[in-house]
Amino acid sequence: MSAAALSVVVLVVFLLALYLLQRYGDLRKQQRMVLLGTLLSWYLCFLIVFVLPLDVSTTIYNQCIHDSSNHTPSVSQGGRFNQHTNSTFLNNISVPKVCDEPWSYIADGVLPVFWRVVYWTSQFLTWLLLPFMQSYSQSGAFSRVGKIKTALIENAIYYGTYLLIFIFLLIYVAAHLKWKVSWTEIQTIGITAANTWGLFLLVLLLGYGLVEIPRSYWLSSSHDFLLAKTYFKVAKLATEKAAAEENLADVMGEVADINESIRFNHILRKCVDTILTKCPVKYQEEMGSNVESSQNQNGVLPTNKGLVNLHKKVISAVQRESRTQVQWTILLDQVFHLEDVAKSQSSRQRIFTHSFPSAHHSWIQRFIYTPTVEWYWECVCRRVFYRLLAVILALLSAAVVWSECTFFSTRPVLSLFAVFVHKAEQQHNYIIISDGFYIYYPMLVLLLCIATFYNLGSRCLNLLGFHQYITDDDMTSDLVDEGKELIRRERRKRQKAEDGENQRWAWRERYRVQAALGRARACYTELDDDQNSFVTDNEKNAFTVDRRDGNTEEQLTRLLQDNSSDDGLPNRRSIGGRYLTLSPPVAGFFDDV
Repeated sequence: MSAAALSVVVLVVFLLALYLLQRYGDLRKQQRMVLLGTLLSWYLCFLIVFVLPLDVSTTIYNQCIHDSSNHTPSVSQGGRFNQHTNSTFLNNISVPKVCDEPWSYIADGVLPVFWRVVYWTSQFLTWLLLPFMQSYSQSGAFSRVGKIKTALIENAIYYGTYLLIFIFLLIYVAAHLKWKVSWTEIQTIGITAANTWGLFLLVLLLGYGLVEIPRSYWLSSSHDFLLAKTYFKVAKLATEKAAAEENLADVMGEVADINESIRFNHILRKCVDTILTKCPVKYQEEMGSNVESSQNQNGVLPTNKGLVNLHKKVISAVQRESRTQVQWTILLDQVFHLEDVAKSQSSRQRIFTHSFPSAHHSWIQRFIYTPTVEWYWECVCRRVFYRLLAVILALLSAAVVWSECTFFSTRPVLSLFAVFVHKAEQQHNYIIISDGFYIYYPMLVLLLCIATFYNLGSRCLNLLGFHQYITDDDMTSDLVDEGKELIRRERRKRQKAEDGENQRWAWRERYRVQAALGRARACYTELDDDQNSFVTDNEKNAFTVDRRDGNTEEQLTRLLQDNSSDDGLPNRRSIGGRYLTLSPPVAGFFDDV
C-alpha cells in the first residue's frame, strides 16, 4: 500500500506539472533544454507539497511504534508490601498505545533518499541552472563561449550573495568552541545559507498574501471597484506599452544604421544577420528593401563588442514590446467583459450579451455555460461566492498568524495547527500539514500583515513614483478617467474593424451571387441557341441526330439546380461577424454544351 500511495502521488504530480506547463507555455514551441529545466523545477515544487503529508503521517506512526516498543511496566514501591499487591500492580501498569498503520505509510529508508534527491536537485536548479539559462538566453554574444562567459559574469552578484552568507556562517562555526569544522558541518552551513534566503522571501510573501488575498476577493465582489481598478491598470499599461514601442523603434533605428553600414562582404555581416533575425518581421522587410540602395553615410563601422551590446538591446526591446502587447490584449478583453457585465445587469431577459463574441465556442459554452447560466453567475452568484470565499480565507489567515505567533508555546499548546496535528495523531488521521518558523519570523509576518492591511507598501511606492491603486488618491482618479477614455477609443477601433469585416463579407457574398446569376444567364442563352440550332437541323435533315439531344432535359435540370442552390447556401459568416471562407464557384457545368 505504501508503494502504491507514493507512486500515485508521483504520477499525479507529474501530470499536473505537465498540464500547467502546456497551459502557460506551448510545449511544441519550447526548446528541449528549457522545457526539461522548467518541467523539473515545477515538478519538484509540487512534489514537496504533496509528499509532505505522507511524510508527516509516516513520522507520527513511526513515533508511535517507537514509544510502544520502549514501554516498560512500572510498579510502585509501596505496592509490593501491600496486601492489595495484585490490584496495585495492575493499576500502575499503563496500557500500551495502539498504533494503526495509515494507508499513506511509506517504508523505512525511502523518504530520506527521496528528500535528498528533491532537495539537492532543487538547490542545483535554483542557484545554478535556471539563473544561468536565463542569462544565457538574454546574452547578446554570438557564440556559445561568449554566451556562457556573459552568463557567468551576470550571475556573479547572485552567486556572491550566497557565498557571502556562507562565509559568515562558516566564520561563526569556526569561532564556536563546541563545533568542529568538518565536511558535514560545511554541508549544514550551505543548507542553512540557502534556507535563510528562502525564509526571508517566504516571510515577505506570506505577510503580504495573508492580508491581500482575502481582501482582494472581498473587493472583487464589487463590480464597480473591479471595473475602476481595471481602468487604472489600462492607463498604466498604456504608458508602459507606448514606452516599449518607442524603445523598440529607437533600437530598430540603430539596427537599420548598422545594416546599412556593414555590407555583405564584411567580416561582421554574419553577426548583423543574426541580429536581423531577432527583429520583428515588419522591420526586417523595411531593412531588406533599403539595404541595396543605401550607402554608408557615417563612415564609422561598429566593433564586435558594439554588436554584442546591440544584440542584447534588440532581444530585450523585442521581449518587452511583445510582453506589453500580450498584456494589453488580455487587459482589453477583461475590461470589455466587465463592461458587458455592467450592461447585462439591467437585462430583463437574463441573458448575457457579449460586445465582441468569440467565433469559436467549446462544447462547455454551447451546452453547459450558456448565456443564461453566464448571466446568473456574473450578475448574481459571483458576488456572493467571492464574499464567502473572502471570509473563509480571512479566517485561515487569522489562524495562520495566530499559530505562527504562538508556535513556541508548548505548555499550554496555543498553536491551532499544533492542536489539529495532536488530535489527528490520536484519531490516526494523519493527513494534516503543520509548518512553522522560528520565534522571530512570526513577528515579522505579523508586522508585514499590519503594513499590508493599511497599504503602507502601496503608499510608499506611490510616493516614489510607482503609481498604485489607492481609492483616496487624486492621481488614481485621474488614471481611472484616462483608462475610461482609452477603452472608449479601443472599443470604437475594434467596432470599426468589426463593421469593416462585415461589409467586406457582405460585398463578397453579393459579388458571388451576382457572378453566379451572370453565369446562369449566359448558360441559358447558350442553351437556347443550341436548342434553336437543333430544331433547324431537324427541319433540314430529319435523319440527323444531334449528340446533345438526349442531354437537353438533364442540362436544364442541372441548370435549375445550380441557380436554386444559392438559396440554400450555408451561412459562411461566423458568430462574431467575421468572414470564414468562400467556396469558389463551381465551373465546368456546361463545358460540353
